[in-house]
Amino acid sequence: MNILDLISGATGGAQQHINKQMVEEYSVLLPENSILMEFQKKIEPIFGLLREKLLENESLEQSQNLLLAKLIN
Repeated sequence: MNILDLISGATGGAQQHINKQMVEEYSVLLPENSILMEFQKKIEPIFGLLREKLLENESLEQSQNLLLAKLIN
């Protein structure tokens, strides 16, 4: 069963949904642990950089708000 089969089996009038049985019967292929570990090694620095940039944006937004408040007053 692929994702399109799962979606095509959705039921409901106003809001389409899939039922518990459909999800339980859906099989998912998982990569070997070695592949998962390699992926984690490659993606971890990217998420670290993303986290840093989000914190930097928060800090810059706070500075912007302070400067705008001073400018208005």
